[in-house]
Amino acid sequence: MKLPLSLKIAGYRYGVVYEAHRSRDRGTENPATCNSHVQTIWIDTDQHREGQESSLIHEIIEALDYHYELKLSHQTIATLETALYQVLKDNELAEQSGQNVPILADARRKE
Repeated sequence: MKLPLSLKIAGYRYGVVYEAHRSRDRGTENPATCNSHVQTIWIDTDQHREGQESSLIHEIIEALDYHYELKLSHQTIATLETALYQVLKDNELAEQSGQNVPILADARRKE
């Protein structure tokens, strides 16, 4: 699956930041974060590639939930993430591009 540096969600351009040690440095268990106010998704690169891909799907669903005011529970978002990721991977709909994204070891962007 491609790990983009930006993507459009609900008509808005989101930046995607890949940052090593993000969870550890912020004292959180969350492997990714989405802030729809600043249209940015952060992915912790300490995860395996599959974790980064799945986290990206999760944060896309979070952004859709925000923009369309779906009011999904976190459990529903997590279930959709897992189910969509499985369908995309098992049916080879999310082929890996072979390109690695740069890792920002010391990103200084605010959430």
